[in-house]
Amino acid sequence: MLAVLLLVASILAIALAWAAYFYLKDLYDKEPRHLLLIVFLAGAAATGPAMLLYRGLERLGFGEEMAFGTDDSLLARALYCVFGVGLIEELCKLLSVQVLIGRHRDFDEHLDGIVYAAFGGLGFASMENLVLAPYLEGPQLWGRLLAAPLVHALFASIWGWSLSLDKFARPRRPGRVVAGLAVAVLVHGLYDLLVLSPDPTGRLLAAGLILMLWIAFFAVVSYELKRSPHRPRKET
Repeated sequence: MLAVLLLVASILAIALAWAAYFYLKDLYDKEPRHLLLIVFLAGAAATGPAMLLYRGLERLGFGEEMAFGTDDSLLARALYCVFGVGLIEELCKLLSVQVLIGRHRDFDEHLDGIVYAAFGGLGFASMENLVLAPYLEGPQLWGRLLAAPLVHALFASIWGWSLSLDKFARPRRPGRVVAGLAVAVLVHGLYDLLVLSPDPTGRLLAAGLILMLWIAFFAVVSYELKRSPHRPRKET
């Protein structure tokens, strides 16, 4: 019982640390904390539909065993990582965030979509860690507990930005959100394909992919902060 409580406390502490990181990125008009908590919980709840979709794919013969079976087909692994993992998880996260904040009055600048998406990703990763933790141990367990929240938040920030771009564009075009989701799905799928590769080099390439995505995140946040409508203006 004590071990379970320590595990849950660790997952929540790590999630809180990453939440503080993303919360502080919004310098000029921070989002309501209660709304961020709701989005976090919605992201956690999105693991439920994701698990149901996974089971549906398994019944159709497109499950993990098909991708990582004895034939060890690169194409099968790639298809599963993109359409069986990336698509399911990013779509579930996006829908949970969009339903809650798509029309909310506090969603009033481009950076907000990134922040809300990141919190949804943190919630999803935290619940996923709680579900998968009993099957992991040692460095593998703690590596996942520390990295998964950041990874999921960065993936989500891709379609989060597209939500903002569409919300404030005239005319609005849903294709922007679809494009953002597609990029997130492909990046997520590529990351999983590299992490699950039998070649140890795959994990190094996966780390490099996340580093590049993190750098891109910094660049986009900096860009959006410069054009934030809430940014203090210098008097002339």
